[in-house]
Amino acid sequence: MSSSLARARAYAFYNQEGRCCYCDYPMYVISPQKYAQRYGCSIKQAQQMQCTAEHRVAKCEGGSNRASNIAAACKVCNVRRHQGKVALPSHAYRALVQSKVLEGRWHPFRLMGSAVQS
Repeated sequence: MSSSLARARAYAFYNQEGRCCYCDYPMYVISPQKYAQRYGCSIKQAQQMQCTAEHRVAKCEGGSNRASNIAAACKVCNVRRHQGKVALPSHAYRALVQSKVLEGRWHPFRLMGSAVQS
């Protein structure tokens, strides 16, 4: 990852208070072990919550690495957004993810405590 992209991801992580721009679950940057301990999940589950740099407009569609185009997203949301032939626009994808989170059909596990914002 380029240093400018890493800086943009860190900036987004901070501005989003460490929460995924799509599912609102808390993410981590450094330690899946500490995340697992804090939220009562396995290390494998915690690894899915690693903070990634999400291009709101994909690079293949002309998006840039500028901070204004980068959001912080958990690995699950970032990967799933790009699994189809065409990625949904970020606002439409967030609406889809939020509806699935409310139905309990997005992440394969629940976090302990008040981890998810309401």
